[in-house]
Amino acid sequence: MLLAEESIRRLQRNPPIEQTGSHIRIGFTQLENLRNVSMTVEVEVPLATEIRAQTTSGGITVNGPLGPVGATTLSGHIEIADVAGNVSAASGSGGVQ
Repeated sequence: MLLAEESIRRLQRNPPIEQTGSHIRIGFTQLENLRNVSMTVEVEVPLATEIRAQTTSGGITVNGPLGPVGATTLSGHIEIADVAGNVSAASGSGGVQ
């Protein structure tokens, strides 16, 4: 368990977040021993932001942008609300609201 706790602390100190211009990517980490670890990431953006969110295993919630919004996950729930523009959503295993 100590290895997993140290991996979590390293992830907290150096989260896998990249920003290039107006694009933000919260990406994959090479840290080991993170199985069964849950992580929540909240990103606030201006209302006029185009959002494209993708996960392999995890839920996506988007609330309130003007859009457009695209969201895909292989395994997880997607919830999108109060979007003025076009919405596209797909989940391989999980509900879409």
